[in-house]
Amino acid sequence: MKKKLMTVIAALMLMPVAALRAQGYSSDAMLVENKDDKVAVLKCSGIDGKKKNAEAMAVKSAIYTYLLSGIDGLNRGLPLLGTKPTSQAISYMNNMLESGRYNVFVKGYTVDGDATRKVGKQFQVYITLELYIESIYKDLVNSKIIHPTGFVEVAETIAFPSIMVLPYSDNSTMPQEIIESNPYMRLAISRMNEAFIEKGVETKDLEQMLRNADRYMAMKGDLDFVNNLVINSGADVAVYLDISNDGNEQLGNRVTLSLRAIEAASGRNIASKSEVSGRKKATVEVIAAAMIQTMVDDFLKQIQISMANRISKGNTIAIQFSIDPMSNVNFDMEVGTDYTPLSDAIIGWVKENAKDGKYHQQGRSETLLSLDEIQIKNTDNSDINDFSLALYRFLRGLNLVVKRTITGNTIELTIQ
Repeated sequence: MKKKLMTVIAALMLMPVAALRAQGYSSDAMLVENKDDKVAVLKCSGIDGKKKNAEAMAVKSAIYTYLLSGIDGLNRGLPLLGTKPTSQAISYMNNMLESGRYNVFVKGYTVDGDATRKVGKQFQVYITLELYIESIYKDLVNSKIIHPTGFVEVAETIAFPSIMVLPYSDNSTMPQEIIESNPYMRLAISRMNEAFIEKGVETKDLEQMLRNADRYMAMKGDLDFVNNLVINSGADVAVYLDISNDGNEQLGNRVTLSLRAIEAASGRNIASKSEVSGRKKATVEVIAAAMIQTMVDDFLKQIQISMANRISKGNTIAIQFSIDPMSNVNFDMEVGTDYTPLSDAIIGWVKENAKDGKYHQQGRSETLLSLDEIQIKNTDNSDINDFSLALYRFLRGLNLVVKRTITGNTIELTIQ
């Protein structure tokens, strides 16, 4: 009997703190109105032996549900603290609700008297609550409980991109030369790939890509070797790694490890992280492996956040149109049944198909048309290809012969 009692006590001790403290909170909060992601009007209920306490329970229940369970219509129905909240997040929520600090996020509420009722010896109260959801979000960000990604849990909505890890280079030194000259580089790249794979990330094999180096050298001349290497690997993101060691026979090794992520399609820097270990009497391999394990989560989160922002805001691409010197076509030529100049027909199509109609024309002439900023929807890495194909089909529909090339986030279209 004693052994059974100890087992029960141990089980209770292992129960999540949130589950223990959530007793009494209802989860029926429902969105009535979202006012520009600043204030949410909610219907919710609370129960307690005293009517006034039941009102407070209704308010706290709404906040508890928003943070830990999710409310349809807010944050895509996902809990603001994520589906796997950290112990720090749980502590933040419990402290807010138990200390009374939650009241600073309440604009006001009214009690639905017709719906208030007795349930046994307790009162069940229904209220309409106005909650400052933007202020809650900012408070979470400022407290470093969540990342500033908007009202969406990134890990649940954005898949990891494919990654290729390369040695950091100034573009004047070949990757293979850096690996051969830095005794720690091959090891660090291998450990970094292992850490990514453990997190479910698809990685591209740098060694395999380098075996085909001669083929990349013969490709388009306006891209350097490393960019060609990344683009032709099929990786969505290139992670550049730099590692060095300050060794001392008496004091041990001190390792510096830096990571930088570049989106292959746009060339944008989307994540960076750098750390220096303390001096340790351990091998560089052991120190580097430990550092990578502690750095990888935050680094991947930065990448995901950037990808989430790109999806919400759209991706920026550029399109360069030109006329083949041997062609009889020019951009002043009228097309269609409404006799629209070709350049205007193209711009009209771009405006109609760009995200929110956003584009910028850099310039035009009879033989050239440059659109240097076009916002396109971007839910995955094939979207620039989809946009290019749709534009190609539009031009073919005008009986034009078109040659197209895509390099990074730039589409080049030559009308022949």
